[in-house]
Amino acid sequence: MANNALYAYRFVQDEPPPPMPAKFKQLDKMVRTYFDTTRNIFMHQQEMMIANTWYMWDPKSPLQQYMFQKFKKDSTAHILKKWASVGPLFSEYGAYLIKQYPVTFTQYYLVPNTMKYYAPPVEFLDTYNMGKTVLRLLVNNGLGLNRVS
Repeated sequence: MANNALYAYRFVQDEPPPPMPAKFKQLDKMVRTYFDTTRNIFMHQQEMMIANTWYMWDPKSPLQQYMFQKFKKDSTAHILKKWASVGPLFSEYGAYLIKQYPVTFTQYYLVPNTMKYYAPPVEFLDTYNMGKTVLRLLVNNGLGLNRVS
């Protein structure tokens, strides 16, 4: 939920931040610092994306940076353990931001995401089955097929 909320939160950076619960302060500081340093969209083109998943998956995103910082002393932790550890906080933080800025969230995340759902960008529709002409063996066997082209 934090990923989604950040697509709206970046548009309110010139406003004073809302009163932030203590459990979110470190994460929020990292997020606001990130937004302050990425205002130049020509240098930081990821900031031109609307209703995307960049904040969740890119190693430079504040969410990933927060997760890496939390586990910097534990290099053996599996990525699933890391996500399981920070996931609840990210979810609560995202919900908090959405409650603080419901109109902004609707404008910059819900509406664009709804448009993407009903009219997906062409790159999602131009290749069937990720370009593969053969279904996986499990599907073939399950359907009683030898090969599907």
